[in-house]
Amino acid sequence: MSKVLKFRIACRNDAEELSRLHYSSASNQPGAFMHLLGIGFLRAYYEILLDEGSSTILCAYRNEGSLVGFAAGSIEAESRLVALKKHRLKLLIKSAKTLILNPKLIKQIKLRQNTKTASDSKIFVVGSGAH
Repeated sequence: MSKVLKFRIACRNDAEELSRLHYSSASNQPGAFMHLLGIGFLRAYYEILLDEGSSTILCAYRNEGSLVGFAAGSIEAESRLVALKKHRLKLLIKSAKTLILNPKLIKQIKLRQNTKTASDSKIFVVGSGAH
């Protein structure tokens, strides 16, 4: 069997598959955080990014059509952050069950939410320029 990869730009319909791959790969990644908020949160996150306009996600597929990787970026981080803030209630609802079961995650969210610039001592978010 050939191990050739095929690439394409993600569309909104890919949000479920992106969230599942993100969840499974981040589970083995030291320091990963977003997957702790659950698949529903990740799906909503990718839907927002894909709808937002300045973000692009490049998907890598094996011949049989299974998603094996992706890279996400934005040409305008500010507009990505505006879109995420605009939909913060949706993101909260999608992560509510997880937060109730593990309230310690709320502290981690607040740390990330309060990060404004790359010069902050704890960098969690790229807030301006390309990303």
